[in-house]
Amino acid sequence: SKAIYSTATRKPLCKLIHAKTLSGSRYEFKCFASDGGRDDLSFVLENIESARRELDDLLNERDSALSAASRNTGKARRFRETLQLLEKEAL
Repeated sequence: SKAIYSTATRKPLCKLIHAKTLSGSRYEFKCFASDGGRDDLSFVLENIESARRELDDLLNERDSALSAASRNTGKARRFRETLQLLEKEAL
């Protein structure tokens, strides 16, 4: 079965189990109480949300860097074109 393990204790926090019922079978998560009495599923979800926010921040930084690089590339191209025009006029 699939499980999400605690990095501190290496004990399973949640397990995906195959449950058999009278109407058939299904998969469900079974979550275990933590040592501190905290709901481990909410802890896992908080970590996922925190990781998502960090990823969003990194993607925003990347997009900003790409925009700045694009602007700088355009400035460099215009500067080269200006230099070429000045060189032609000087000749």
